[in-house]
Amino acid sequence: MNCNCLEIIEGKMCTRFNEQNRYGKNSVVKVSINEKALMFSDDLSQSQIKTYSTIKIELSNGKKKNEDLLHSYCPWCGKKIENENAETIKQETESSEVKP
Repeated sequence: MNCNCLEIIEGKMCTRFNEQNRYGKNSVVKVSINEKALMFSDDLSQSQIKTYSTIKIELSNGKKKNEDLLHSYCPWCGKKIENENAETIKQETESSEVKP
């Protein structure tokens, strides 16, 4: 994504859960939003991280289905999600890894 909203929201959620003492004596060390995907172009030269929403569909025969709706814009800041070069994603991921 072209913004860092995911990291900001995850960090704020972690802080808030700990402030609320939500899990008793166990502190929250990490929160991850699971509805995100790494998408690649057909030739694998482009990639992008996209968020998505799972929608529930109820059919006339009573069956229920889930479908994923990919976001074209960040659901938090509204910035358009642009394709990024795969090398850029790799560098950003490596630079943000926690080192022991």
